[in-house]
Amino acid sequence: MDAVATIATIAHWIPVSNQVLADAPSLEAQIDNLLRIGVFQRAENQVLNGAGGTGKIKGIIPQATAFAATADDAQDRIGEAVTALAAAGWAGQPAIIMNPTDWGNITRTRSTSEGTYLLGSPVAPAPPVLWNTPVIQSASVPAGTAIVADLSQMALLDREQVTVQASREAR
Repeated sequence: MDAVATIATIAHWIPVSNQVLADAPSLEAQIDNLLRIGVFQRAENQVLNGAGGTGKIKGIIPQATAFAATADDAQDRIGEAVTALAAAGWAGQPAIIMNPTDWGNITRTRSTSEGTYLLGSPVAPAPPVLWNTPVIQSASVPAGTAIVADLSQMALLDREQVTVQASREAR
């Protein structure tokens, strides 16, 4: 199977005056940290949601095949998808990627008869695992959506680490 890898540059910027940098040198480290976090958040969003095109990443969600679950509860729908993935032979490195709000809703699910939490408790939270499959939380996944995938079939090539540069021009 032939595949094409497009190189995409993911950039982030914030405006900072020369005076601020000169007057408060300790702010430079904080700005560097904010810029790096911004790049990682943008990269995560592109890997998951990117529309593709010239110089752009085509994300996992736009390429995914929708799964028609039949269960009522979110954790059961995810269980159906995990089972379908394994039944189709894609079980090298399975993972579930979901919005933190959805994971929080699942972990706060209680039994109807006793009112006890089904997964852990506030004092001893459950590890991020459903159906023996690790759960990765990402705010870039739309709430109400879960990605169930075999991560061994994906590759993200990072040709350059994050670099922070200062410029006197706004782009």
